[in-house]
Amino acid sequence: MKKFVLLIVIALLALVGSYETQAQPPENCPNGQANYNTFTITINNCEYEVGICWDCNVTGVSRIEVRYFTLVDPDCDDIEGLNSTQVLERIYSIVYTNNFISTNLCNFAQYTIPPCEQGEIWFDLIYSTCWSKNLYQGHVYVTPCHLLPGYCYCIEAWKVCFDVQNGTYRWEMVWNDYSCTMEACGPVPSTEPPDPTDPQNPYTDCWTVPTSCTP
Repeated sequence: MKKFVLLIVIALLALVGSYETQAQPPENCPNGQANYNTFTITINNCEYEVGICWDCNVTGVSRIEVRYFTLVDPDCDDIEGLNSTQVLERIYSIVYTNNFISTNLCNFAQYTIPPCEQGEIWFDLIYSTCWSKNLYQGHVYVTPCHLLPGYCYCIEAWKVCFDVQNGTYRWEMVWNDYSCTMEACGPVPSTEPPDPTDPQNPYTDCWTVPTSCTP
């Protein structure tokens, strides 16, 4: 009887462990970027941990992608009361800029950006279209939707060159498009769900976030 009870306890512990593993934030780069790291970004009065994948290719296309974000202090109250969709938009407006990319990701001082008269390099900025929340070790992580059979995102293709006359880097978006048909997202609502609170049910439903590809 004691052995039977012990087996049940071990099985329950294994189940709890599997929930935690499933709910971990993503640390992989699905588009083959060579670099992954987390950055602390302050929005209003709150600090967010933001996971970013990127690479810096002189001859090919560099891809930059926000993989997740979470509050550093789960109890921090945003002074504007922003929801996760609004926070994500703020993160994009900070990360997908010349200042952040040239300072934190690709060191433009060492990374040869050609003069505009001689050519350009290319960056793909990736915006996931469907997101979900998961509860992990007391933190709510906002990540690309885990339930989708495929991975759907919007790509903005930018060319970058150095404007010698003005002494600045010139960014120009050339095209944008989905990596998939929007049907891949399925019947995903646009309304953001509440934060999860049950560790045994750590994921929320998915919701869509508008991008520049949205009709």
